[in-house]
Amino acid sequence: PLMRDIKGIPGPYQDDANYYFAYMEFSERRYDSAMKSFLEIQDKPKYKESVPYYLAQIYFIRKEYDKVLKTGLPCAKDAGCPFKTEMQNICGQSFYYQEKYEEAEDLLSKYLSSVKKTSKETLFQIAYSQYMSSKMDKAIENFRQLHVTDDSIAQMSFYYLGDCYLKKDLKMEARSAFAQAARLSFDPYIQEIAFINQIKLEYQLSNFTEVVSLSDKYMKTYPKGKAYDEITDLLTDALLRTKNYSEAIRII
Repeated sequence: PLMRDIKGIPGPYQDDANYYFAYMEFSERRYDSAMKSFLEIQDKPKYKESVPYYLAQIYFIRKEYDKVLKTGLPCAKDAGCPFKTEMQNICGQSFYYQEKYEEAEDLLSKYLSSVKKTSKETLFQIAYSQYMSSKMDKAIENFRQLHVTDDSIAQMSFYYLGDCYLKKDLKMEARSAFAQAARLSFDPYIQEIAFINQIKLEYQLSNFTEVVSLSDKYMKTYPKGKAYDEITDLLTDALLRTKNYSEAIRII
């Protein structure tokens, strides 16, 4: 209450009072009030570096990514800005959510090189941005770091890792990655698509006994599956190739 009163009194301490009041409001997650006071002093030379940092965070929380970038990019690109690393992270993520993956990859990779450790979510964003920017080797390197624990990020990472390997025509590695994604059930859609891709790759690799086993499992698990007819055709051909004619005729 005292700081609120002081910030409204014209004088030599008004700007300082505004700043500390805004900071306290920000710390208490009262972002509307914090932003109002930060905006009142954003052009003051004393706060030209710190105020954009807090404003960018507020805009990010509100998912106002254009405002994040307008406020934060000058610092993210300024070697002398004390908040450069944090701004690279916030601006990089803003580009990511805007699906501007090359810009996201550039800033997030710079952020990653400046910190000892980052969150799994941020590392996934970097890897996915590299994947979307056709930087497959870098994407593979980062996706492979996200498999420590079985969770939704690991499942997504296995799936996109498999697709990275496919794009590099590394079918055995792709099959293994898709198998891991299909093993996890956090995202049922990804699980099924990964399973389908695994079966197709087993077929392309001439592992017909494995195709028979996996296809049978797929058809029982997904009787109305997205690729039921296609998998049935693969199963039939695999049965013929393994000389299981009676079973192939039954399916046909």
